[in-house]
Amino acid sequence: MTTEAEVRSKWKTKVFDDATIQALTTKAHAFIVTDVSEKEVTQLLFNKKINFFEYLVSCTERSITAGQENRRQYEFRVDVRYTVQKDVSGANFNAVADGISAIRNKANSALGTDWDEIIDYTGLEVAASPIAEETIGGIKCWRQSIGFTGFKEQVFS
Repeated sequence: MTTEAEVRSKWKTKVFDDATIQALTTKAHAFIVTDVSEKEVTQLLFNKKINFFEYLVSCTERSITAGQENRRQYEFRVDVRYTVQKDVSGANFNAVADGISAIRNKANSALGTDWDEIIDYTGLEVAASPIAEETIGGIKCWRQSIGFTGFKEQVFS
């Protein structure tokens, strides 16, 4: 059965370790950066600017009974956030949107509809959130997120 660890591993190797995404930033954290960890700003820097991805994998499970057939459905959710330090010219506002678009394109091309054979099918991706201003370690940044959903089903007699 597919686990959250397997989903994290596929997303890391097929999406975040890809050269296209690595050109944006080599910083991809499999956890959500909180106020406490924001104090370690140096771990969030790429080319001397705050520039990082966060991706969080979660799973919910439900049982479905149809006639004699019992199924268990696992819903895997991958939430991705991209944060880039604001700049004077404002170019990084668009860089955040471009980064989220690159993640969407890479996930679709590298993982496909079965996330490299670890799920049965994908759901509709959640539309990207509006770009928001955030402060990290006293530094103003732009941040945007997007979500992806995949399903795995197991049939029991």
